[in-house]
Amino acid sequence: HAYIRHQKNRKHQRERGRISQRLCQITTKAMFFSPTVSIGALGALLLSLLVWYGYVHSLRLSISCTELALLPNNTFPPHGALTIVQLSDFHASANEVHLPQSLLREALHQANQSQPDLILLTGDFIDYDPQSMEYLRQSLLALRARLGVFAVLGNHDDKAVHLSAKVRVRAVLEECGVRVLENEALAFVGDLTGRKSSSSTKSPTNQSDSLWRTVLPGSEFDPATKFYLVGLGDPYRGYFAPEQVLPHLPQQENIPTLVMSHNPDTAARLARYRVDLQLSGHSHGGQIRLPFVGPLLPYFGRLFDTFPVLATLNKTTQTIWRQAHTVNNWTWASGLHNVPRTTDEQQPLDQDTPCNRLYTNRGLGTHPPLRLFCEPELSYFRLTNHNNKRRPI
Repeated sequence: HAYIRHQKNRKHQRERGRISQRLCQITTKAMFFSPTVSIGALGALLLSLLVWYGYVHSLRLSISCTELALLPNNTFPPHGALTIVQLSDFHASANEVHLPQSLLREALHQANQSQPDLILLTGDFIDYDPQSMEYLRQSLLALRARLGVFAVLGNHDDKAVHLSAKVRVRAVLEECGVRVLENEALAFVGDLTGRKSSSSTKSPTNQSDSLWRTVLPGSEFDPATKFYLVGLGDPYRGYFAPEQVLPHLPQQENIPTLVMSHNPDTAARLARYRVDLQLSGHSHGGQIRLPFVGPLLPYFGRLFDTFPVLATLNKTTQTIWRQAHTVNNWTWASGLHNVPRTTDEQQPLDQDTPCNRLYTNRGLGTHPPLRLFCEPELSYFRLTNHNNKRRPI
């Protein structure tokens, strides 16, 4: 009887093996020879490869170059220019999730290698914890610019969970030789034609201090002024006050005004003033983009506004809803834009009136920590004389 049972078990095992083998053959044949399944599998494979490429593509630093004829005639000899490097949205944290050290080192190397006249930092130095500024300290000390390094603060630099965050961030920046501007204006009164090594100074508190003059309400125009540099507070906590600064600049037709404002949405309020170039960040370019589509967040924002219940399903949808509403005008999420000037009644001026220019940097860090088809960015600008002919950068 034991022998018979053994033989029956072996027979059943052989039957199960043949059934399993047949099932595998049928499944394999269906996957590769059934048109519907094979197309679906191929589509899933291509989508996976596309996402993988978009993610890897977004790990490298992108350097954008923009040339604008803004400065008064004869400020420079032929083909001379004022060079500016913009860095934004570091989102430093202790675990490097939002800003890898390798990316930060590359950005600093490229910034210093370009030997700029100015380095402008447009906010969000930390993600949440102000102690994270210690991870940026050595990097900030390494920045070199002939005419100084200037900064404005962003919404992450003044979080309610850390009441002293803004004070701490500003203190570290100033200890590193970075001058923080909040609703302040400076006039550059130095000579831009005599170029020296950028290793001479990086801080406006040293020998470059004599090149800048603070513009106060009622100040008279200094004929030596080449351009104005304005830094504005962030609107997140109500610090944005352009009316305290821009109306008091002694206006001259050929003297450009450069403005640093963390949030690009502020360009709408600045449209009533003359702003030859506004530098902003904040949007991170949308972080998740698709080719020929652009950032996906505004689409999610419109979906959640139409069906509000979707935004409350879980923490993920709540985060997406918040991120979708961090920017009102997503058409300004990245790159260079013309913003039509308006009157105080928000009516467009005559069509012959020149537009303000806005440039939005995609930032270095991320929040939350994910980018897709949206490279971190270092922005490089060449500002030339009005009569200079455009030439390749």
